[in-house]
Amino acid sequence: MKAELMMKGICVHKLNGGIPAFTRLAKEQFRRPIRLDEIDKIQPFQIEEEFKVIQHQAIRETTLGYSELTKSFNYLNHYEIDSSKLEFISQINKTRNRLHFNNSIDFELTEEFISNIKAVNQFADDMINKFLNWYSNK
Repeated sequence: MKAELMMKGICVHKLNGGIPAFTRLAKEQFRRPIRLDEIDKIQPFQIEEEFKVIQHQAIRETTLGYSELTKSFNYLNHYEIDSSKLEFISQINKTRNRLHFNNSIDFELTEEFISNIKAVNQFADDMINKFLNWYSNK
């Protein structure tokens, strides 16, 4: 999903709201995608072409989490993913988050579960290939 956003010029890294010029955008980022050109208008990116490095002081190392990417229609609007795959991924994410509170984990390897894993895996493969094609044509 992050690759899909990147191909559309949307920032997938969290913004540093501690920098006054970016406080508003950092808050808005939890409700809507922030385009890279919005960031660049406030303060231009630092580009070192020789080393192929792009930097910006308002962009944090951490990327947006699953919650940010799936709880807002403004983000969901950018993905080519059907609701059944999204619901399955949400269930896996909830189970993963509960690991911290459990001393064991229980789940069944049903045919439906395996089928859903295969569908999500295919979706990821398709997104990777789409991103690679996009990147190689730049």
